[in-house]
Amino acid sequence: MNADTDAPLGILGVGQLAAHLVKGLRRAGVDRPILLLPRSRGIALELTRDWGCEIAPDKAGLASRCRQIILACRPADLPGAAADLPLTARHLVLSAVAAASVADLAALLGGDVSVRRFMPGISVEAGVGAIPLYPGDTRAQALLSALGQVIVAADEAAFDALTAATCAHGWFYSLFDSLISGLEAQGLAPEAARTAVLHHARGAAELCLARPDLRPRAISRDVAAPGSYTAAGLRYLEDGGVHARLRIALESVLRALRRPRP
Repeated sequence: MNADTDAPLGILGVGQLAAHLVKGLRRAGVDRPILLLPRSRGIALELTRDWGCEIAPDKAGLASRCRQIILACRPADLPGAAADLPLTARHLVLSAVAAASVADLAALLGGDVSVRRFMPGISVEAGVGAIPLYPGDTRAQALLSALGQVIVAADEAAFDALTAATCAHGWFYSLFDSLISGLEAQGLAPEAARTAVLHHARGAAELCLARPDLRPRAISRDVAAPGSYTAAGLRYLEDGGVHARLRIALESVLRALRRPRP
């Protein structure tokens, strides 16, 4: 038995993010015990019923059984979640709490505890997507690699930037739906519109991943050749300032992430 990969995993704070993590781990074949310590039991009961989890009796019970604990609470709930959590140097805490630095977490949890930050998108439920991690840790990477592509950040500034990219991940769904709705308005059946948009998006991402030697804009220049229909649509988007607006949106997220907490 591997003490790290087979021992129970604890999750403190059980909302939608915890649900995505649990489902992703189970779908990836991770069968280690998962203990939940929820603030409210609605989602936790579903995860115990359908996804093979247990509800821990209290913080002491969670810490006594779990060497690895995921913090999946909201930032406002972090002080309460961390209070009276009996951790020792043998514990590894993985925090998915936005804007809480390693120093913040160490101050709340105790300096002897190993603390790592990560920030998954909801696609971890399907075992895909980018997962920023800071600092690097082989135990954390072994766990998180079941859920997607782990990217170890060089420092917390880089981690913040990668967290902004995780937020951008959430924007894609709205953009996809706008394109799907546009095709439906032209008479395309909903399933055909959905399939076309999502597979084109997947194809674009897969091609970019397959060609790391090329920036995505270089691929765009090739496909959107002058005089092509693709070029006409792209020019309309660019004239409308879509690229500038995306950069502004990313910058606004970064400002919020880096704003000192009260």
